Amino acid sequence: MNFAEIKKLVVEEYDRRDLKSDVRYKALNDFDEFLKKKDLIEMWNDVSKFPDSKEIMKELYRRYLDKAVLSGAESSMINEVYNQIKAQGIELTDYTK
Repeated sequence: MNFAEIKKLVVEEYDRRDLKSDVRYKALNDFDEFLKKKDLIEMWNDVSKFPDSKEIMKELYRRYLDKAVLSGAESSMINEVYNQIKAQGIELTDYTK
């Protein structure tokens, strides 16, 4: 499954919640662009390549954004991405081995 398919599921979940703000949608779009970068396109093409720890992904994204900490919307968005990946029964990659 690629990230476009997961992104669609996340958007559907956000739409169900009737969010009052678009910050999570924007964070999701920005994360999509992050994954399309040359060195991460493999993860975009196949989400099973995501690290099994969402904390590792959050750290990668935080560094990419060159921020001290992720915003609440950014962190929440990554949590929801991982929730949707888990709901699809996708096994993620353990990079600690």
